[in-house]
Amino acid sequence: MENIFEIHKRVYIQQPFDGIELLLLKMINYCDYLDNEDKASLSLSACLNFANWLCSTRKQEDSSYVDQLNILQVKYRLGSLSANENKILIEVIESYISRNNEKFASSVLLRNTTLADKYFDLISGDIKEKIIKYPIYTLYKKLK
Repeated sequence: MENIFEIHKRVYIQQPFDGIELLLLKMINYCDYLDNEDKASLSLSACLNFANWLCSTRKQEDSSYVDQLNILQVKYRLGSLSANENKILIEVIESYISRNNEKFASSVLLRNTTLADKYFDLISGDIKEKIIKYPIYTLYKKLK
């Protein structure tokens, strides 16, 4: 998996393109369905490295909170989040500039079903269709 990320990094550095985070989301989805815990942990570590690289490479205004949330959802899968990471999630929920899908993801990572339900209901239909395919939705289903 690390090789796949390395190839995409080289391409992105030479010629940035939209949607590189979708590769990360596909790989996280893949990890969610691995039966072997060691393989899943190793694959998630590769995802975390890629997510950190993405966050450091892209302009923050281009990705809003998405890159941070992707890092946190990988860390969530690798174990529990720290108090500081939980504070970041709360800041996303309380922020006036964050979008409902970002507030939804933050609520899921905080394991707050009530808030997650609320923000999921506020997301428009076309965005909802996309979110259902994302790994954050897998975590959301596990909350219920």
